[in-house]
Amino acid sequence: MLAEVYGNVHVAAAAIGAGFGVALVGAKACEAVGRNPGAATPILVQSVLSMAFAEGLIFFAIFLVAK
Repeated sequence: MLAEVYGNVHVAAAAIGAGFGVALVGAKACEAVGRNPGAATPILVQSVLSMAFAEGLIFFAIFLVAK
């Protein structure tokens, strides 16, 4: 049982890291749109792609655990 707990720590770390990554991208995108409202569409596209890549880390971690 202890091996299962330690084996899944990287999934929790990936989930926490993805959460921080999405929050950071969202905060900086809001800040960028506040500074330059005319560039809202390109900023939105880039931020959505960045959030998708950050959340993709969780799926890699989950697939590494699946046996």
